[in-house]
Amino acid sequence: MYEKGLTSFVKMSQNLQKAVAKRLELDYPLSVGGTRRDAYLSVLRQTGNTPAALIEPVLNKYEDWLLHVFFQINEGRQSGMAGPLPLTFSEIQSFITITATELTPWEVETIKDMDRSYVQEMYNQLHQESTGQNDNLS
Repeated sequence: MYEKGLTSFVKMSQNLQKAVAKRLELDYPLSVGGTRRDAYLSVLRQTGNTPAALIEPVLNKYEDWLLHVFFQINEGRQSGMAGPLPLTFSEIQSFITITATELTPWEVETIKDMDRSYVQEMYNQLHQESTGQNDNLS
């Protein structure tokens, strides 16, 4: 029983990490204006075909709620000269206190996992931008 629950936790955490990275990839501003999501939606409108790059991980209601919580906490994120800093437990605790949101230790751990994916994807986007590769839609 315990092993099955742990496997479910790992799969859910991985799915949420992919969702965070995909959302950032699609919504990061391009130097030419707009986002990759805007460009792919334009392709969809013109051709009627959904570009594979536009497809995001499918989330259940619980995962969707946890992703929403993550992005709410993300709004208070600190940034340094090299980009976003990882969320601290203090920032998560402040969110819990201010919003009266109850999070289990597992949910906090999952938010930290999503945060690692977010920071990594943000650094990837910043690197692409600094090397002039940010506007590549492939």
